[in-house]
Parts: sequence; C-alpha cells; structure tokens
Amino acid sequence: MAHSKDVHYWSQLRSALTGGHWESTHPALTPKGISLSWSELFRKFRKHNPHHAETADAASQIQALSLLLSPDGLTATDLDGERVRVQPKGPFDLGDECILPEERREEAQRSYETLRRLNDSEISIQHASAYFAFALDQPKECLTHLEAANVPGGSKIDGQATLKVPGPPNVHAGASVNELPPPSLDIEDGKAWSFIEKIRSCCLEGMAHEKLSQDPSAALSAYDRGVTQLAALSIPRSLPIRPGRANFESFTRYRELWRWAERLLWRAIILSSRYRDLEYTMRVFRVYATHSPHWPASFRSAHRSTVSTLYLRALTMLASFPSVLFPSKVAWTNEARSVVHEYRAILAATTHFPRAGERNMPVEEFVDLCVAVWEAGGSMADQASWVLDILWFATRLTFNSQRVFRHMSRLFYSAGEHDLAKRTLRLYVQVTNKAREAGGSSDCDDNFVESDRLWVQTLFQGARMLCRIPGDNADAREAAKLVEEARARLDESDAQLVACLDLADGICKSTLALRDQDPKTRSCLLSECLNLIKRSIERHPTPTAHYHAALAYARPGLDLNVPQAIEHARLAVEGAGKEVRYWHLLALLEAKTGDWRKAKGVLEVAIDMTEDMTEDVPPEESRENGISIKDFAQGNTPPPPPPPPRTSSFSSEDSSGSLLAPSDDRVPPAATLLKPLPDHPPPSHRELFEHALQLRMSYLALTEYVEGPERADSKWLEVFEWYAARRDVTAQTRSFRPSIDDRPIASQASDIGEHTQPQPSLRDFPHDSTQNGNTAIESTTHLAIPAGIAINYTPPTPDAQSEKPRLEANSTKSKGNSSKKDRQDRRSHSQSPERERDREKSTTGKKVQRMLKDRVHKSQARFNTISKKIGHGVVRGGSSVVLHRSNSAPDFHAVLARAGPYQASSIHSRKRVISWGPKSHGDRGTPSPVASGLPLPPLPPLPEVTPSDRSPRERRMLSDLWLMSAATFRRLGKIEQARGAIREAEILDDENEAVWVQLGLYYAILKDKTKAIESFHKALFISPDDPSALVHLCRQYLSPETPSSQPIASAVDLATGMLEVLTRRGGWDIPEAWYLLAKAYGLQGRKARERECLAFALGLVETRGVRDVGVALGNCL
Repeated sequence: MAHSKDVHYWSQLRSALTGGHWESTHPALTPKGISLSWSELFRKFRKHNPHHAETADAASQIQALSLLLSPDGLTATDLDGERVRVQPKGPFDLGDECILPEERREEAQRSYETLRRLNDSEISIQHASAYFAFALDQPKECLTHLEAANVPGGSKIDGQATLKVPGPPNVHAGASVNELPPPSLDIEDGKAWSFIEKIRSCCLEGMAHEKLSQDPSAALSAYDRGVTQLAALSIPRSLPIRPGRANFESFTRYRELWRWAERLLWRAIILSSRYRDLEYTMRVFRVYATHSPHWPASFRSAHRSTVSTLYLRALTMLASFPSVLFPSKVAWTNEARSVVHEYRAILAATTHFPRAGERNMPVEEFVDLCVAVWEAGGSMADQASWVLDILWFATRLTFNSQRVFRHMSRLFYSAGEHDLAKRTLRLYVQVTNKAREAGGSSDCDDNFVESDRLWVQTLFQGARMLCRIPGDNADAREAAKLVEEARARLDESDAQLVACLDLADGICKSTLALRDQDPKTRSCLLSECLNLIKRSIERHPTPTAHYHAALAYARPGLDLNVPQAIEHARLAVEGAGKEVRYWHLLALLEAKTGDWRKAKGVLEVAIDMTEDMTEDVPPEESRENGISIKDFAQGNTPPPPPPPPRTSSFSSEDSSGSLLAPSDDRVPPAATLLKPLPDHPPPSHRELFEHALQLRMSYLALTEYVEGPERADSKWLEVFEWYAARRDVTAQTRSFRPSIDDRPIASQASDIGEHTQPQPSLRDFPHDSTQNGNTAIESTTHLAIPAGIAINYTPPTPDAQSEKPRLEANSTKSKGNSSKKDRQDRRSHSQSPERERDREKSTTGKKVQRMLKDRVHKSQARFNTISKKIGHGVVRGGSSVVLHRSNSAPDFHAVLARAGPYQASSIHSRKRVISWGPKSHGDRGTPSPVASGLPLPPLPPLPEVTPSDRSPRERRMLSDLWLMSAATFRRLGKIEQARGAIREAEILDDENEAVWVQLGLYYAILKDKTKAIESFHKALFISPDDPSALVHLCRQYLSPETPSSQPIASAVDLATGMLEVLTRRGGWDIPEAWYLLAKAYGLQGRKARERECLAFALGLVETRGVRDVGVALGNCL
C-alpha cells in the first residue's frame, strides 16, 4: 500500500506541474479521490517519498514563483500571459517577460536563497534556480545555473545539423535532425516535466542573451535548440467531445509545456523575421503551426495574431519564387489556407462588432491578407470562393467596411456571382459617399474614408465590370455614372490613373451605344469612345488600350479604319503575347482585308497557344472547398528526403532576405502585399476553354469561306473530339460556390399564336426527366412549336456510292491525329460495352443493329461515340424508350457560339445578349405523327446516361456547336444530317432561339414556307429582338409563292416596317437586313431609298470578314 501511494503522489505531482495548475486550490487527489491543496500535495509527497524531498521543495518554489509572476488576478488566463502589467510598445516588442516587479522581488529572493541551499547537483534544482535568477533580473546568474545543469538540448541548427519541421497537413517539408524524436511524453514517468524543463531552459537562455547583448545570434542559437526539440515532438490531439464541440484535453494536460513552447517559438519567430532569411523563418513558422492546433483560440491570442499575420505575409512573398519548401503550388495553397482558417478562429474569439466611431482593424487587415494570398496564388477564379467565405465572415465583425465591400465586388465577379458583384459595388459607392459626407472631405478622417486613388480605381474597374457583364442599357448608364463620380476625385497629375479612367470611359460609351440602340446618339457615342481611347493611349499606352482601339476602328461607321485597327491589334499582341484574344482579334481583322493566309497563320498560332492553356489539370489540383485529390493508397509512402534548411533556393535577392527589417516595430500594412489591379480580370479555366473554342470556330469559318463547306466538313470531327477531351477537365475546375451561371435552368412552356391543339417539339417522344444536380441534358419540357410543324426522327440514308468514300476518308484522316487524341478515343470507347461494340462494328464493317441494317453508314458509329462522349444517349424509363440523340452525322460549322458564318444564314447567331438566369420548365406537348413518308424504325438499345452537370452557359455553347454543324450540312445538301444536328441542339438547350432559326432555314430548303415562318415566329417569341430571326422571317415575307408571282403587298409592308426598325436599332450593321430593306423598297417602288440601302449594304459587306468581332470576342475585356 505504501508503494502504491509513493507512485500515486509522484503521478499527482507530475500531473499538477505539467498541467501548470498553479492557481488551483485543489490540483491533486488522494488515492481515495479526496481533493488536495498544493501544500498538502507537497506534504504527502515528502511523507511517502522521503528520499526525494528536494524535488518537492523545488516544485513548491516553482509554484510560488509562477504565482508571483502572474498579474493581480489568479486565473489560468493570467498565468498563460494573456494580461500583462506593462503593455508592449508594439506587436514586435518582446518586453520583459518573466521579470518580477520590484515589490515582489524580496519574497522571490528568499525563495531563491532557499533553492541555492539545496543540493545543487540535482538538475531540477539548477533549472529552478535559473528560473528564479532570470525573474530577479539577473541574466548572468541565470546563464550560470543553466551551464551547471548542462543538459543536452539537441544540436544547434547550422549548416551541418539540420532542423526537422513537420509541415501542415498535406505539406511535406522540413529536414532531418541527428537524433531520434523523443518518445511520447508520458506524464506518469516524468518525461513530460523533464521535457518542459528543457524547453524552459532554452527559452530562459535566449531571453538572458537578449538582455545581455544587442547581437541576436546567441539568443537565436538558444532558441534553435528549443525549436529542434519542439520540431521532434508529437502529441496527438484529443478527439472532439461531439460534432462541433472541440476537446482541448491535450492542451489542459500539457498547459505548462504549451506556455513555454509558445513563448520560445514566438520570440524565435520575431528575431528570425528580422535577422534570418525567409526560408529559415518558414521552418519556425511550421513548428508553430504544428502545435498551435492544440491551443484554444483565446490562448496567447495577441502573439498568435501577429504570428499568423507574419506567416501569411511570408507565404505571399514566397509564392512568386521557386522554393524547396513547397513541392507544388497545391501544397502552398493548402498551407496558406490552413493558416487563414486558424487566424479566422482567433479573430472570431477575440474581436467583437465595433461600437460607434470604431473600426475592427484586425479583421480588415485579415481581409487584405486573404486577398493578397489569393492574388499570390494567381488570382484564380476557381479559388475565389474561400476568400468570399472570409469576406462574409468579416461582414459580421465590421460595420459597413469599405475595404470589405471593395474586395467583395471584385471576388464576386471572379466567382461568377455577377448580380452580387453589382449589388456590392453599389453598396460600396453608397457607403463611401456617406462616409465622405460625414467626414467632410477625404483627408478629414483618413481612418474611415478610402483614399481618392482607391476610390477612382474601384469605380473605373466597376464601370468596366458593368460593361463586361451581360446586361441592358441601364447597366451601361450606371457605368457611365461611376466614371463621372471617379473624375470628380481624380488626380490629374497621375497620368496612368487618368489614362485608365479615359479607357473605362471609352468602353462605357461604346457599350451604351451598342446597348441603347438609339440611332440618334450611336454615332456620337462611338466617336467619343474612339477619342477617349486614343487619349488614353497617348497618356499611358497598354495592350488593353490598343485592343479596344482596334475594336473601335473595326466597327462599321464613320470611324471605320481596318488598317489602323490591324496596327493597334498588332501592338496589343506585342505587348501581351500570351493573351489569345489579342491574336484572335488580329486574325479576324486580317480576314476583313482578304489576307486569308495571314489570318489562317495567326489563328493557327493562337490555337497552338491554347493547347498549353487547356491541358489536363494536375492530379493534385486544389479545389475551392479546400479538398485535394490524392491517392490515399499511397499514404504510407515516406516523403522524399528533405533538403537542408539554411540553403537558399531563391533566384531573387529580395526573396533571400529577411521577412522584416531589423528596425521594424510593427507589421507593415497588409495592403502593401496587394498587387496593382489588372487591366482586366484573368480568365478562369472555363473562360480559357471558351476562348479556345471560339478560336476553332473562327478557323472553321475561315476555312469554309475560303475553301468551301466540303473542306470544313472534314474538320468538324476534330473539334468535337477536342471538345470532348477538354470538357471534362474544364468541368472539374468549376467553382465550389454555385454561381449565377451554374444555377438550375428550366424553360417555361409557351406557344406562339392561339393554338388549342397540342404543340410538338423537335423530340418525337415524351420522356421522364433524370435531372439531378445543377442541370440535366434530358429535359422533360420544351418550348412547343406551333401546330403544323413536326420534325420526325428518321436515321439518315446516305447514298452509299457518293457518301461512303468521303466518310471513310474522313474517318481515316481523323485516325491520323495525334496519339493523345487516339488515347482519348480509346478512353471514350472503353467507358461502356456498347461503345466498344460500336467501335468494333465500325472497323469490321458489321451491321450496327439488326433494326438499322443498311440504314446507317459504318462511320456513323464513330459519330455516335463522339456524340455520347459529349453527353447524349438514350434513357429508359419504364416501358418507354426516350430518344436523346440523332444517329445523323452532324458537322461543326455554324455554331460560332452566338455567331454564324459569312453566308446569308450567318446572322442566325446574332442575338441580344442573354442573361443566364433561372428558368422554369412546363409540360411537353404531345408529339405529332410522322410527317415524312418513311416509317420510323425501332430504336437500338443504347446505354443509360447519367445526368449531366453542365451549366446553362455550357449547354448553350454546345447547342450552338451543333447548330454550326447543322448549317454546314444544310449548305452541303445533307438535309437529314442537318435535322439531326438541330435535334441535338434542341435537346441541349430548348430555349436557344438559334435552334428555331436553323429549323426555319431547314424548312426553307424544303420549300415549306409555312413551317419556316412558324419556326421564325417561335424564335422571336423566345427573343423578340433577335436579328437573325427577323431577317430570315422578312426574307420569307418578301419571297413570292411561285417564281412567276409577286410577293403579297401586305407581307411586303409588314417586312418593310420590321426591317426599318431593325436597321435603326440592333441590326444597323447587318448587311442582309439592309439588302432586304432595299428589296422591300424596290417592291414598293421607292427607288431612291432602294439605292441608298444597297450602297450601305455593300459598304458593310466589303469589310465584314468571316465572323462578327463582337460575337467572337465580345465588346470589351
């Protein structure tokens, strides 16, 4: 029994010392569970361990000294060092920690003398005596006692012995040490308290050297030994008590260890930040980050806030330089976000909503730091969501912070939340104006009002954002108003800022001219736009300004000057050679002059550039929700051997310097880390994909224009294969936060005219929806066609003699593509047994299905495979089979993503800008009976397709791609294939008005004027201002019923009125509209007006090129 009590009180004493419960009235328990005070614990320990009485004596003196060092309050927080008697002069002021005030030194001196009379051969006595000596402000005596203790504390960090620093999760970094990590710190056997004494001694040694010498090298050497020990320490974190409830048992059990560990690391970080290079300082940061998860947010919050700020600052500075510290960009991102997460928890626990007249500056600085980290990571739109989460958090701890709103507007736009971006911008303007009214002037109270420069920058960037986002003329007018407000506080001596504002003003003028569609002000606004852009270039030429100057010179009107536009486009390419849109514009302008060779060469160069930009995402690419993709099966694989710590791997002189200057007494403002705002936001992965697709559309348009649709027909398969290969990669990089563009879309069932009978759609069979997630390809509802229009699915029956050689040649040509494409083909075929069988039958010549024998060409199977790769198939629901795709062989050439090729139907994609808002689906009408004479064959069994995760924007883009294919087939005379392509486009996006325009053109080829007119009506019901639908509808009105008859007079009058409105507004630059208007005037006998319209149409045709620049590139960056 005596032996058990001996062990018990050893355990109780060590537990009380390790936990640092100095203030507790009952730090221990008897074997029977009765509470014991400190004095009783010491008495019972001496009683049951008479040979270790000096251990109890030393412990009692340590407990007394700890109480003397704490402020007047005796709480655990006071003992942690949260409250100090003398406030530090700044965040970097190390202060006089662990130094007793004069009024308490007498009592401590008596205890110190008592310790010195004990057996000085005991190491614990020497450690305790060193602690007392330092507390009595006797640093030399402290060092003497530490030398007498002479306990190995690890090897000094230098070029030979290196420091092992475990990194945060998913970050393998650090270097080895020359000794194994200590075993687990068991409180029962005294290893924990022994380790605490080592760390305390290293810290006291460093603090003593700080007081004795201005040279920090000796202090840093002492801290290095402590950091080495802490780097090798590993204490498992306690499991949460329940979900959402943290468990800090690992903190309370080792509280005294964490007090000294934090103090040592804090002082090491401050000195290293001033006197050592960034690479070494990062290793100390990582030791701090390894142990800080054990601590509650309120523990040493002031120190931890400063450390987090410095840590994020170091990460931001290191992002631009190669380093052995980060094996990949993903590792850097994960490490930065882990620091952000911890700092956020600290701020949430230690700051509060500001009172009137106050600002929560720590939170606002934190916001700047997070934005700086995002910018250092590349300002990626796909990484904007986590910064937005921080900004939302900041709004709960700040009151109308202009800084927070300024960043939110920019980040919302990058994340695709365009509506929220506009609302936040308006809120920023309102709050700032109110603050100026309250302060009287910008320099009256700099703490509450943004500087004039920030105000001007934010406003002209906001104005350009409003012009960039699809919208109406109200947005353009709001943008112009923002420019006017910015000019009111513009510093005219700042040439760069004045030039940027002039450029934004010019963009606003052109946007207003194009959206307002007012013929009275259009010419004036476009001329003002050009003058402002020219003035911007004179003050501060930039590639962006040259690009917009080229756009201004390329627009039809009085200022049209294609050679000058080409010159500015070349200057833009020279200034920013990696921007593919500059190359694209140059190619389109060269095509306007008829220099097809140059245009083709420029497009080929730009396409080669996009191959690098749209390559596969690395396997460990970081996602917005902070999850990294990795192979957990390799979790036990040891990390690669780490490099030595003190070897600098930076190529820049700045990067090898220290984090702070030795004279710095506070952290520089986080705003100094922010990069200058770019001329335009960097494109996201999805936007890069769209730019690359637009380039290929222009290339095919140029090919068809110069060499005919036959040559373009042979190239569309390559573009579909490219789309299928790149689309999955682009979808992976979509933002975690659902944007406005990514919200569920549906369409409202509607009709044209007053039809009471059921309305058919392009689909022939009703089916059940399989929608799940954001979008679904197989939509259950559809905009019904007016009665009388019926498109029936019939597999194509091409002439074997005429079609087989060409299709086989095309198939052979496609097989000769790059090996990468072949691998993609093999991967796409291996995704289902049905696809593998299709491929086998296409190569061996066997029949695809018994039901389709002699009806589908052999190479059709490959078309089927590619179409399914893009996302089509058949869904089986119950006993009914739902058709999803056509077995027609669609081409790729008339889609041009809202634009069309050069011919009369090229304007089919010229439509008003669409807002990708949510829509609702209604019920689908009943399908009509088969209209053609051919019977509908049975459908082949195809694999079930899972719902698609495409956004409405992507569905529209792919729908236009199929429509481009339909236009090419129509011009080649392949009517059945054209109908199949139109069907695919309608399946993807049944509210795409271009679907109905192409359907009308399809019926026009079939000489079915009634159905063609009904189709164009349907397009106008979806988009009343669609120029292509209006032009082709008027063409039908102006066409006679028979070649020998004349058009109906009422129809001519109706077409004339429609064309007059169109040419004054949205179709003012469409030559077909002017040509048809001239024809209408001729039929009415108005010859003078006919000649004027023909002359204007001729001028537009001469400089039109192969694609509309606005459709291919937009009207501004």
